[in-house]
Amino acid sequence: METLDIEKQSIVLLTSYFKKPGKDDVSPLTPGEWKLFAEWLRDRRYTPGSLLSEDGENIIESWNNEKITRERLIALLKRGAQMSVVLEKWSRAGIWILTRSDSDYPQKLKKRLGQLSPPILFGAGNKKLLNLDGIAVVGSRNISDEEIKYSEEIGKLISEKGLALISGGAKGADETAMLGALISNGNSVGVLADGLFQKSISITYRKYLSQDSLVFISPNYPDAGFSVGNAMARNKYIYCLSEAAIVVQSGLKGGTWTGANENLKKRWVPLYVKENDDRDSGNNILIKSGGIKLKDNLQIINLIDSLINEKPVVPIDHNNVTVNEPYPDSYSIVKEKSIARSDESPLKEASTKSFFDFFIIKLTALLKEREMNQKDLKNKIDLNSTQLKEWLNRAETEGIIKKSSKPIKYKLTNLDDKRSNLFNQ
Repeated sequence: METLDIEKQSIVLLTSYFKKPGKDDVSPLTPGEWKLFAEWLRDRRYTPGSLLSEDGENIIESWNNEKITRERLIALLKRGAQMSVVLEKWSRAGIWILTRSDSDYPQKLKKRLGQLSPPILFGAGNKKLLNLDGIAVVGSRNISDEEIKYSEEIGKLISEKGLALISGGAKGADETAMLGALISNGNSVGVLADGLFQKSISITYRKYLSQDSLVFISPNYPDAGFSVGNAMARNKYIYCLSEAAIVVQSGLKGGTWTGANENLKKRWVPLYVKENDDRDSGNNILIKSGGIKLKDNLQIINLIDSLINEKPVVPIDHNNVTVNEPYPDSYSIVKEKSIARSDESPLKEASTKSFFDFFIIKLTALLKEREMNQKDLKNKIDLNSTQLKEWLNRAETEGIIKKSSKPIKYKLTNLDDKRSNLFNQ
């Protein structure tokens, strides 16, 4: 494993387990909790790495949240020695870590889930595969011989067409489709809920990992055991990494059923479902709920060709589909150059800035022309006097402006500082 810089160390400490949690162990931050805390850091111009500095506890002292307590944050950050030990072990198995600010982090997760995408991903294999176009194939662990053959054939078809095969890597339909793609010299992405360490050293997969045709990722620490909650939570990542999904076989409960219904509700990608005559199967119900019936391999080939040619696979009312743009955490803003396309709207770009950020942009533009007093600034910036004074004091504290006396006026400091660069990266 590459040496983690201080920013990545902080994110890992705050958001990951390193072993099976004990009764008295403090819980790492969930993606939703990290979202709240990262926004708070960003608004105060701190990066996660700031928390590991000598001033870290003083920074945390001003944080106030009943669930994400200051004591919890400090306890998580003090696990450095424990982290070092497990990182060495995982490194020997070829395991690496991505944060949302890394260029290889899956952009589709950021686009579809925003800041609720995993703050870190553990992985093994070829990171570059994470941003390929692909089709997800999912299904139950217990499948018939006919469904085993069907899954393997789908993997081969997807491979032959040059797309990646995405699955949960579990026994049954997922693993069969994955191996079908790999045996056909294709690429595969496995999104694991548990057991990344064991998968990374498995004889079954080492060949493909070393050939760069396979990558495993997991939002959970590499030694994590099976958990129903983790298995359910990772389903959305399988769908959000793909362009379309195929359900081979689903029961009326369990991970495949839950994940397929969540995708139908959220409308991340078109859902295709294998037709069958099993009354105990959930396939036909999924079709009635909006899934698209798959009858034969020719239909699958047409589906793949449609994706390759960028034609609509299924008539979707795109006006009703909510797509969350990437919403970088504080580390992303400081360290990562913008990957926004030129056709993105100013509103999407604006979603990463706080109201104070906009105030600074406006203030900088005004003070570039001349020094101004508070009354002149109030006439130019639509803020009440109390808010204006508070933000002027904050800007002065952060070294963005200087205040002269007799008469009191404000002027810019040398804007070769961090905040000037912040909005240009």
